Amino acid sequence: MLSKSMSVLFVLFGIMSIAISGCASQETQKQVKIGGLFGLTGFASFAGQGSREGFMMAIEDSGMNVSYDIEDYGSDFKTVATSASKLIDVDGVDVIIGPEWEFGGVVVPIIQEKGLLAITPWNTAGQDWVGSPNYLSISSSYRPEGQAIIDYMASRGLKRLALLYEDNEFSLDNMGMFKQDLAAHPEIEVVADIKTAADSTGYGSPSAFKTEIERIRLANPDAVYAVLPTDAGEGAFAKQLFESGIKAQLFIPFARGSSDAFRRGYSEYVQGVIYPAAKESKNMAAFKAKYKARYGKEPSAISTAGAYDATTLVLNAIKGGAKTPEGIRQYLMSVKDYDGYSNQLSFKADDHHMAVEEAELRRFDGQKDVLID
Repeated sequence: MLSKSMSVLFVLFGIMSIAISGCASQETQKQVKIGGLFGLTGFASFAGQGSREGFMMAIEDSGMNVSYDIEDYGSDFKTVATSASKLIDVDGVDVIIGPEWEFGGVVVPIIQEKGLLAITPWNTAGQDWVGSPNYLSISSSYRPEGQAIIDYMASRGLKRLALLYEDNEFSLDNMGMFKQDLAAHPEIEVVADIKTAADSTGYGSPSAFKTEIERIRLANPDAVYAVLPTDAGEGAFAKQLFESGIKAQLFIPFARGSSDAFRRGYSEYVQGVIYPAAKESKNMAAFKAKYKARYGKEPSAISTAGAYDATTLVLNAIKGGAKTPEGIRQYLMSVKDYDGYSNQLSFKADDHHMAVEEAELRRFDGQKDVLID
């Protein structure tokens, strides 16, 4: 027979074994939680709402019992920091899908400090923070799109170019890449380089761009590339340029050219305007059909398919056994030629944009776009 002291020891050992086993079981069963950080209101809402729908579609299609929370950052740089912190500190998410565009620059320091991961469905920026190991973009950079404009100008003999942009991160980053690539074409002369102060033009005024348009008139360009960060700004400029009678070919960035709000608000003033876009993925038609069957409408932005792909890749990582942000990141680093809806995706260690983009040019023509050969 066991002594009383030995019996007590065995009982204590059994209790400790159960406790340790229980803790290990809880750790093993800990569920990865996903956060959606989207601009559901404000000027970015056409992209943010599309992102949310792509996010939800991917979760529904996976059939997985996924824990998630969604926050709206309201298209505001201060709010995006607050919303990201809430997802991390209050909701306890391990990985964030979002945010769109340059709002990622605010989120990167937060996720780096916490050791988490964010995957944006749509950001084409090229700033230093895009290279963070904690941040990935499903889309590629602006660079191929700007190069498509430059190649078109060179092939059409458009040699005098006016540039218009705002003192804003989106505008400066886009135009910075464009100017770098333009340097390889000395035959194209920048005859006017116009930077406006951020949000200083009073877009609602009929003469918001009076000074800028007069400078363009005096420069007598063959073409104008206007990179403004909102539909209201780009639309007001296009309208006033049209009404000025200046015949220069107007180019605008993809973010404006692809916006339904921009098209609806300024259609009569942008006929003939050219914008660059990524060549549509071979799977995009299938995605649009799936999306329309689900929601009864067309996707509002390319971020819809991007969010679907980003969320699906995270879910694939979880299915493969990833239980931490680092585990998910390592899985994504191994992705090569993933045949997504938005694009063919591969992790690229040099800039962390996962998509390899081939750009094309489109021209507004009536109620449709015409692909430029």
